[in-house]
Amino acid sequence: MIKLVDVSLAYNGKAVLEKFSLEIKTEAKAVILGKSGLGKSSLFSLILGFTTPNKGKVFFDGSLVDKKTVWDIRKKVAYVDQDMSI
Repeated sequence: MIKLVDVSLAYNGKAVLEKFSLEIKTEAKAVILGKSGLGKSSLFSLILGFTTPNKGKVFFDGSLVDKKTVWDIRKKVAYVDQDMSI
């Protein structure tokens, strides 16, 4: 399960997400669509712990995404970033 609760995220003072909540149940399939710059990649960065929200909480399989859990989460998820980095 992926759950975001009242998440707010900003880069350089520009809001990307404000009080955003989402819940995707285990075994469910979801499609994230939108124009460039609307926060799709930021959403994945939050779920994988590459970015932390300014406000709100992110959960993966019932665990809060934080420094203690991030590596366990990354072992369970495959993600290919739009900007390849090594």
